Amino acid sequence: MRPLPQTARSVAIRLVLVVLGGATGIIIARALHPEGRGAYAIVVAIATAAMALGHLSLDQAYVGLWPGRGEELTANGVVLGPLLGLGAAAGVAGLAVTGALGPQVARQPAVLALGLLAIPAMITGLYLSSALMLAGRVRVVDRSQLVSGLVQCGALLAGVAAGRISVAWVVGL
Repeated sequence: MRPLPQTARSVAIRLVLVVLGGATGIIIARALHPEGRGAYAIVVAIATAAMALGHLSLDQAYVGLWPGRGEELTANGVVLGPLLGLGAAAGVAGLAVTGALGPQVARQPAVLALGLLAIPAMITGLYLSSALMLAGRVRVVDRSQLVSGLVQCGALLAGVAAGRISVAWVVGL
């Protein structure tokens, strides 16, 4: 039997990730009930907006800068994401904007802070996956995304089975 070409493998993994995402969405919706879903949705929306603004599209700039500078760009991504403040600044900005909007926006500020703490890691992951794709390491990116999706969905199912699900737990996951 001939192995699947890389494109077919990548598409298959993306389809599995869509199914896992749908499953986790359903599990979260059923487990958190309306009030918890609302609190979770606010945290996810604020963190997603902060990340979208905070990564500054540097991963897209990699395409033009990549030839001859791949190792340098990869190293920069590791530093820029968490340490030099792009990710941290995005998280702090998200917290500041939320604070300015008032307590009705984030009724659970500790949970919001937990969600915003993930932004530096998410931005660093974005930079590194872009660098790996440009280096031709598509399998590494595909496998890491698949493992991440499986672990997240499995941990969510385990949390539901144990009756330990909460907004904070889901955001932390």
